[in-house]
Amino acid sequence: MIKINTIIIDDDELLIMIMKKMLVKSNFYDSPIAFENGEPALDNLKLNYNADEFYVIFLDINMPVMDGWEFLNHASKFVLPTNTLLYIVTSSTDQADIEKSKHYELVTEFLSKPVYVDKLLKIKDIVAERVSQVES
Repeated sequence: MIKINTIIIDDDELLIMIMKKMLVKSNFYDSPIAFENGEPALDNLKLNYNADEFYVIFLDINMPVMDGWEFLNHASKFVLPTNTLLYIVTSSTDQADIEKSKHYELVTEFLSKPVYVDKLLKIKDIVAERVSQVES
């Protein structure tokens, strides 16, 4: 069975708490790991990334220290889109951000905050389908 890693990268502690509760409520996989900006998240991925595991990343783009775009620039060098679903989760409705996200192969979808249980259930179904394709 493939291990599924769930990662939340957001500088809003309240959003992290809510997102964790929503993930539990939707019976999403293992307990998520949370980071308050892209730098520690990137360091963690560099140390622990494994092509034989699966990753679901919820990434904010507007953060101090290392924002989501900078995280994407670095992570895109070694994280594979075949075993990673990355969702930009932001309060930004700027069309330029939406268009910019389309230039990253790692980005699965651009989502507006907050993410509700129904969306998490759809993401969970996508993850299950992708994992079953890899396992077979």
